[in-house]
Amino acid sequence: VDTLCVAWFSLDLLRFLAAPGQGGFFRNALNAIDLLAVLPYFITLGLRLAEHPGRRRQAILRVIRLVRVFRIFKLSRHSKGLQILGQTLKASMRELGLLIFFLFIGIILFASAVYVAEADEPSAFTSIPDAFWWAVVTMTTVGYGDMYPVTIGGKIVGSLCAIAGVLTIALPVPVIVSNFDYFYRRQ
Repeated sequence: VDTLCVAWFSLDLLRFLAAPGQGGFFRNALNAIDLLAVLPYFITLGLRLAEHPGRRRQAILRVIRLVRVFRIFKLSRHSKGLQILGQTLKASMRELGLLIFFLFIGIILFASAVYVAEADEPSAFTSIPDAFWWAVVTMTTVGYGDMYPVTIGGKIVGSLCAIAGVLTIALPVPVIVSNFDYFYRRQ
C-alpha cells in the first residue's frame, strides 16, 4: 500500500515538468509537502540498495520516515473544513505566538518557584530543569501525576500554576474562534 501511495504521489509530482513557472512550483506549500512525503521512501530504498544500514542509519531513517505523516496535509485540497482550519491558524499566528511566549514565561517562573518551595523536603524536584516538566504538565492541564509537590508551599505554587495555565490558555481562544467564524462564514 505504501509503495502504491508513493507511486501515485510521484506521478503527481510529474506536474513539475508541465508547470509554466517551474522555479515557483515548490514554493507552493502543497507541492513541497508532496515532495517531502515521497522523499523518505526513495532515500530508504536507496540506502537499502547501497548497503545494509547500521544502527545510526536506522535511527536517521526512522526520523525521515516520520516525514511521511505530512501526506495528511494533502487532504486539505479536498476538505473545506481543513482549509478553514488552516486559514484560521494562519490568521491567528500572533495570538498563538503570544500564548507560547506566556506559557514559556509561566513555566520558568513556576518551575523555579516549586523548586524553591520543595528544596527542604525530599521530592521529585531535584533541579529547576526537572521542575520544567512538572510546570509544562500542570500549566497545560495534562496532569500526568509523575511529579507533584509535597509541601504546603509547593502545593500553593502548584495551585497557582494550574490556575495561571488555564487562564493563559483561555486568553487567545476568543480571537481564534472569531477568526474561525470569519473564515467559516466566508466559505
